[in-house]
Amino acid sequence: MAKASMVLTSGAIVTVEGTPEEVARILELNNRSQAVRDGEQDQGTAIREGATARPALAEIVNKAKSCDEAEIIEARVLDKSSQVDRVLLPLYLIHEYFQNQFGLTTGEISAFTTELGSQVSGPNVSHTIRGPASKYVLVDVAGAREGATRYKLNRRGVAYMKTVLGGSR
Repeated sequence: MAKASMVLTSGAIVTVEGTPEEVARILELNNRSQAVRDGEQDQGTAIREGATARPALAEIVNKAKSCDEAEIIEARVLDKSSQVDRVLLPLYLIHEYFQNQFGLTTGEISAFTTELGSQVSGPNVSHTIRGPASKYVLVDVAGAREGATRYKLNRRGVAYMKTVLGGSR
């Protein structure tokens, strides 16, 4: 049985269980309906944002649960108390598995941490990203033009997360 979670436009979090094909189909249908609501054309399993195809938050959460580093992520980030590491984790996953093509808002980062069971509230994400984690992030200029401030990991942030996941921190 496969399991996936998705965040609806209303903010509701939905968990789907079924065969991998059924779960993929549900995620695809949700992403298509999101794209249509946003007045965009159907983009398959990605939501179109500017010139960049952007996966749904659920896909990033599922990548954290299923990537080769999943057990290490759980042990060295999710089971620890470092808010900086938890806030930087989704940005690291986007860098490593989604070619760093888009950034995330503080609200999306908070939803990501909630989905993984290591919640960092929105205000705490904002405080962390503007404070102790500021040296590891960049403002995604393309995302900023759309009104919401989006963040990406910089080179220093990638190196920092690799040391966290590598066990040297």
